Amino acid sequence: MKANALKDDIKVFVLLTMIDSKAYKKLRTLCAPASPETKTFEYLVAVKEEKGGTLKLTKIATRYSFGQRRQQVGECVGAFHLALKEALEHCEFEGELEYRLMEQLVAGLSSNSIREELLMKKDLDYKDALQISLSREYALKEAESHPRRHLWRLLPN
Repeated sequence: MKANALKDDIKVFVLLTMIDSKAYKKLRTLCAPASPETKTFEYLVAVKEEKGGTLKLTKIATRYSFGQRRQQVGECVGAFHLALKEALEHCEFEGELEYRLMEQLVAGLSSNSIREELLMKKDLDYKDALQISLSREYALKEAESHPRRHLWRLLPN
């Protein structure tokens, strides 16, 4: 929600659609006689944590959220990698964890040139995808910050 800069009123509806039915019933009880939809996002989170424990998202909601994650403007590949690992926490991918992580890294990269390079690799695993992404990001940033740094040395006298 933070990454998409959602307004407070929208956060409430996103939260209420992402929690399981058991958590919603408990939240509805804690808000009674008012409806949870009439409360602020901060209130719902606070009342749930204070009186009813943490909110548990459904597996489909966490997988959906993971699948929608994209590298944000100004977010480096390393930070994107950490965000993906954090988002993966409740997805329950089990045996295909590394593959799903690699797949989402490639799909979510903001750089088309890095994505294209990764898509051309025949046998790509997550470790290699991350290493290539980090290296290419560094090289691209260096090239942008020093576009013609040493070109004068290549010119004939």
